[in-house]
Amino acid sequence: MFMHSPQDASEAVGLMWDLVTALENGERDYVDCGAELVQLTFVQQPYMMREALAEFERQVALDPAPAGAVSEIVETVRDVIGSPDETF
Repeated sequence: MFMHSPQDASEAVGLMWDLVTALENGERDYVDCGAELVQLTFVQQPYMMREALAEFERQVALDPAPAGAVSEIVETVRDVIGSPDETF
């Protein structure tokens, strides 16, 4: 799978869902690369990535039974960029 830096919050949310799928499929290298990409994108566009995390968490909350991988990806992204509620 080719990975590129997300250009907007919608693409970043898509990347987070891709990471969930990769984790469920045992593709740890892809998840690790994705976490690095999230971190690099956060350095360049922190507000966009926080917006994306908030939207991802909103979508997760709508899922009555999210996969176990979802919480790990949320935790990974939060570790990389912090909570969406944090300010600089």
